Amino acid sequence: LAEEHKNKILVVEDEKNMREILKILLEGEGYDISAAKDAAEGISFIERDIFDLIITDVRMPGGNGLQILEKAQEISPETLVIIITAFGTIESAIEAMKHGAYDYIHKPFKIDEIRLVVKNALEKRKLRGEVSVLREKIKTTYALGNIFYKSAKMQEILKILPKIAHSNSNLLITG
Repeated sequence: LAEEHKNKILVVEDEKNMREILKILLEGEGYDISAAKDAAEGISFIERDIFDLIITDVRMPGGNGLQILEKAQEISPETLVIIITAFGTIESAIEAMKHGAYDYIHKPFKIDEIRLVVKNALEKRKLRGEVSVLREKIKTTYALGNIFYKSAKMQEILKILPKIAHSNSNLLITG
């Protein structure tokens, strides 16, 4: 049996207690957790490793969550980012979402809320990856330009095409 991928999550939170709570909670859910105490440390983590998900506070000393979001998108566009804040406004939530945040959560939050948002975000990321793989497979296996096919007969016909492509003869395909 293949070993299942253990999702890697980065928590960037300047409040030590909140950072520890998130770390313990998410490790308890089976995730591989890294934790940073400020934006600068969070950015250094992002520059060294690829994460499936980042949970970041908006306001921190020496930087903010939007900088974390931008750095994550620059280095690993498939990484999803959840913004958390105690100072949330509708405007800041809209701003975060415009910049590509997956979700925006106000503190204090419920443990079940974080669990659900994290689970949904990681499921979305997994599905996006599967869709990308399937699209690539379709392009290379069942496609010729804008023609998509699956049948063995069509595959036989498409093998003949390069041989007759430069001929001036007419070709009638039936069946």
